[in-house]
Amino acid sequence: MGVDEPAQAVRPAVEPLGGRISDVISALVWLALHIACRNDSRAARALGLAAASILLVFAILTGFTIGTFVLPGAVALTVAAALTPLAAPAHTCARKG
Repeated sequence: MGVDEPAQAVRPAVEPLGGRISDVISALVWLALHIACRNDSRAARALGLAAASILLVFAILTGFTIGTFVLPGAVALTVAAALTPLAAPAHTCARKG
């Protein structure tokens, strides 16, 4: 590169694999929790909780690299999976009047 040529930003050819993995797992957790809420599925809730736990472990193991960006979402998804209701209370389904 000569003195007169503008400097070009060096960018990686592909996105780091960790970002894609966490995106796929996050989408899987969301889909599983949606199915659990919609269909009262204990299996979907268990899958969502397991996937959220895997995402949380991934965030902790990657530490100060990608883990610092994944950790807040992983914690939020794990809490959401733990608090996902399976059945609506009977009084919310009954029609009044």
